[in-house]
Amino acid sequence: MKLKQVKAQSDVQSLKQDFDRWRSIRIRGESIPEQLWESAVVLAQKYPPNHIAKTMSLDTRQLKKRMGLSDTSKATIRVAPVNLAEPKIVTKSLGNSLIAELTTTHGTHVRIYSSIDPTGMQALASLLREA
Repeated sequence: MKLKQVKAQSDVQSLKQDFDRWRSIRIRGESIPEQLWESAVVLAQKYPPNHIAKTMSLDTRQLKKRMGLSDTSKATIRVAPVNLAEPKIVTKSLGNSLIAELTTTHGTHVRIYSSIDPTGMQALASLLREA
């Protein structure tokens, strides 16, 4: 979905108005209210996070961090054993989803986003090792 299409959505426009209203009355240096952050996270799960961040004038990294920590207080990282014959695989549990980052011995990087459980991600990693 393109940025122009995202900005045209009524829920995005409504939150943009909320941010604009808050910015017009805030005291300089005041943190963004938690309610606005939570609303931005919800929209960033529905639309591309970078589009929501740009539309709301937010730091994309902060929004993505809040997305990852919105359901859990701490992300977990597991690293599979690495040797020269197989790719390096790192899985991160972020909220309700997992990210598998694979780096081959030749330096090729692949990132897979998924909502499957950790057991399913391990099975996927095994399949990729065999390929």
